[in-house]
Amino acid sequence: MKRCPAEMMKELKAIKAELDELSFHNYETTISYYEGEGEVAPERHFDYDDIESRYTELRKRELRLRGILQRFNATTPLIGMEEYTVSEGLIILGQRKNDLLRLQSLISSYRMDCKKQITKTVEILEGNPSIKRTHVVEHLFSIAKVKQDIKALQHEVSEIQIAIDRTNMITTIEM
Repeated sequence: MKRCPAEMMKELKAIKAELDELSFHNYETTISYYEGEGEVAPERHFDYDDIESRYTELRKRELRLRGILQRFNATTPLIGMEEYTVSEGLIILGQRKNDLLRLQSLISSYRMDCKKQITKTVEILEGNPSIKRTHVVEHLFSIAKVKQDIKALQHEVSEIQIAIDRTNMITTIEM
């Protein structure tokens, strides 16, 4: 049977959700009653063996799918960026997103609409118009260059994400 990685990732997400549901805090694991007054039935039936059996089955399925996806990611070239495997594409995507955050943090401390390298502001001291001083802010980097680099990185992130998504949706894996 052939399946695409995107389907397998959806199945892994469903497995994770079911594993979370199987955690013991979701079950009544004890009953409480007074001797001679009868037992009070718990709200949910708890069968340790059934739960553990299903949990083990899901973990094995998860391991198998993750192993298949790991081999796929390590050996499959990205469609449209064949010089990289899916794994390398994911690493590069993470790096570029971090680069983007780094540059955006540099710009965010300044007004995004600021186009000048030097900004001068006249301040009036103590409410007296005759006492003035000029406040100068000089950017030690080219705002235009940083904005240009951000735009280029955004484009690159999009291209890498598209290549990864395309590869995961089009390529099939023999199971």
